[in-house]
Amino acid sequence: MYKNNVCSSLAPYMPVLCVEKNGQSWLAVNDYTIAFSRQSLFKKAEHILQKLPEPPKAVQHNWLTMVEQQTNIHINNQVTAEEYCHKYRRAGLYNDENFRNEIVKAFMLLPKVISPR
Repeated sequence: MYKNNVCSSLAPYMPVLCVEKNGQSWLAVNDYTIAFSRQSLFKKAEHILQKLPEPPKAVQHNWLTMVEQQTNIHINNQVTAEEYCHKYRRAGLYNDENFRNEIVKAFMLLPKVISPR
């Protein structure tokens, strides 16, 4: 398990990136992780992001290449994952069900597994 610094705009809701030994990777997410992130005002996600190591460089490169090709405004790396936690907390987005739904829709646009190149 690694910190999600590969799609930082989703990290407050989805802070964990899973990586297999073969290099395949995906964001670990379910309703529970989204709920605990929101209920903690994204502080639990921020704590996870601070504790987990960064993913291997090759995995980061594959994700960053894919993220750069996305057109959804909620899929980007404009600031760090931790900065997104602060930004979303300041904006009160932990209480915004519509924003949560937009984040989930954005996530659904991504490939479920990113394979090594």
